[in-house]
Order: sequence, then structure tokens, then C-alpha cells
Amino acid sequence: MGLSQAKLATMLGNDAQSIALWEKRGTQPKMADRFIRAIYREQQEGNAHIREMIERLVDSDLEEADARLTLEQNDGGWRVAA
Repeated sequence: MGLSQAKLATMLGNDAQSIALWEKRGTQPKMADRFIRAIYREQQEGNAHIREMIERLVDSDLEEADARLTLEQNDGGWRVAA
């Protein structure tokens, strides 16, 4: 599918080390296996939209990780730190 271990891990909510371990052992959790097979099948059947969706999801997750908020508590409650 052309995805790196890091991108696949982000899509599945894991880390790249987990994906590397799955590849090394030749096994993965059942839900991850089903998801990967479904996405692969859609892509092989020419569903370009599925690939675009995957890329957008991965990119948006990375943007969210970069845009973390720092909060601080004061007498009035929580607020975004300066």
C-alpha cells in the first residue's frame, strides 16, 4: 500500500515498533488484520478515494499531535497557558 510503519501505526492507534514486531513475527491482532485487508482490497480494486482518505486521516492526526494545548489551572478553572 506504500505506507510506512509509522503511518500505518498512526492509523491503527499503535506505534511503529508494534508494526515492526507484527512484521517480524508474521502475525498481528485480528482487528488490525481485518482493517489492513479491507483497505488493501479496496485499493487494489481501484478505489482511489480510500487511499486519499487514509492519507488525510494520517496527516490530520499528525497535525493534531503538533497542535497540543498546554493548560494551566487558576482560581477560575482551567485556561490555555500563555
